[in-house]
Amino acid sequence: MNIEGPFRYFRAPDVSASSAPKIATKDLPHCIDCGGLLRPHVVWFGENLDPVDLGAAEQAALSADICLVVGTSSVVYPAAGLVLKAAKRGIPVAEINLEPTPATSAVPYDYFAVINMHLSAELQFLKSIKKSA
Repeated sequence: MNIEGPFRYFRAPDVSASSAPKIATKDLPHCIDCGGLLRPHVVWFGENLDPVDLGAAEQAALSADICLVVGTSSVVYPAAGLVLKAAKRGIPVAEINLEPTPATSAVPYDYFAVINMHLSAELQFLKSIKKSA
């Protein structure tokens, strides 16, 4: 059972039904250098993060004025560790999530709610952090 939805199916934003596309392999995007099928340029489970990207993320987290953690479980490392490193350095960390995570006890600010599309309530929360910092 795939509770996150099958990768090979598609749906239109305004239609609840989904279907497997009828696309011939030859019509899918291929690499112009090796001829292999192209895939999304994302990190999937079981793959390693690009060390350059991870280093840049760590540098950004450790030099930030504030670290916002929005909509994550905080269980997948090494990315989840960035929050803890920032908090240990004394950087104000605000976690905005549906529910507490393993990082919640390590961060000074938390806000638990369904994230709304325009983030108006979340922005008010962030303004209160700025006033108290």
